[in-house]
Amino acid sequence: MIHTNAMSTWINLEFLNVDFDDQRLDARFKKISIGLAEQSEKNISSSFDSWKEIKA
Repeated sequence: MIHTNAMSTWINLEFLNVDFDDQRLDARFKKISIGLAEQSEKNISSSFDSWKEIKA
């Protein structure tokens, strides 16, 4: 697995031009992408700590 800082850097570079016209949505998208990438061996419900994070 890739180190968390390297993963965050890669995700931020890959999605540099993502723009949902809302900074909160942009940040949420990147946070979810990082979470899924870090837990790629798990399913979506196991990749996050709470239902609130999944639902968002």
